[in-house]
Amino acid sequence: MRPSAAVFHVSGVFVDMPKTHFFALRRIAEQLAVPFSEEDEVRTRGAGSLGSVEIILEMGGLSLSMPDKQELVRKMIAFQEDYVRRIGPADLMTGSVELLQRLKSLGAGTAVILGRESSAYAIERVGLADAFDCRLSPDDGIQASTHPEDFRIAASRLGTSPDRCVAFLSNPRSIVVARSTGLAVVGIGDAKHVGAADLVLPGLWAFRTAHWDELGERLAARSAAVSSMRAYTYEGASL
Repeated sequence: MRPSAAVFHVSGVFVDMPKTHFFALRRIAEQLAVPFSEEDEVRTRGAGSLGSVEIILEMGGLSLSMPDKQELVRKMIAFQEDYVRRIGPADLMTGSVELLQRLKSLGAGTAVILGRESSAYAIERVGLADAFDCRLSPDDGIQASTHPEDFRIAASRLGTSPDRCVAFLSNPRSIVVARSTGLAVVGIGDAKHVGAADLVLPGLWAFRTAHWDELGERLAARSAAVSSMRAYTYEGASL
């Protein structure tokens, strides 16, 4: 049985948002005299704004009061917004439109999770504002940092359950959260960062219909295993 829906994050999937995140964090790190590389940026994905700042402080062996941390967060967000404003149609990842068209032809619903204002702005700037069956924002209960409930809300809005959905993600932490919530996950990017996904692809352009069928089989097998475990537990409790 094929999956019934696809759930997306914007960052690293449709737009290279990690690049803007890296530039903003590097400027904060420079102010603190802490060396900061693209590999370090990967560690901050899914940590949220405050968590990202705290990772930089930890890297530099620094300790700041909460008000000082919040000031750094404010600066980081301002830096990132400055970079995001420069995004345009040319920044849309290769294969994005083709993938959405393929999923539509397969009868799959699509939802995009916009936990941050920058993601909502970016999706409009690259021309995908109306490309999804539903757009989910904090007004819908979506969190700024990835949370299991985000995926449950997305599945519900698409009229299905998490165990019938596939998430397309580039964030290592988000991948773990999505899989623990019952979704199959396509990791977009380098396998050393997204290797926890069910399927790893270098970009959306590499996706094929056969992958959709394969993910459906994985979801079905996982669902059957869960059902079997529940039956075993029930029988054991009845003895």
